[in-house]
Amino acid sequence: MEIIYIQQDNASCHISPDDEEFCRAAFEGGFDIRLICQPPNSPDLNVLGLSLFSVIQSLQQQEVTRSVYQLIEVVQKSYDDK
Repeated sequence: MEIIYIQQDNASCHISPDDEEFCRAAFEGGFDIRLICQPPNSPDLNVLGLSLFSVIQSLQQQEVTRSVYQLIEVVQKSYDDK
């Protein structure tokens, strides 16, 4: 099983990486989803704001998917190809 990381930007509205409800839900359905936070006040390290997601999304949208598993596969391929 591969680990899926979700990166947050440390905004106060986000949940803690060890939030009990999230941790319980993150392993349902055979997934291993983990939250990580960016270093605070580090705009040079803010990969979320450096167009990474828009590049991945533009590659992913070139493929047709019919299930969550196909979508995950295409997003992973798009990430690897970026």
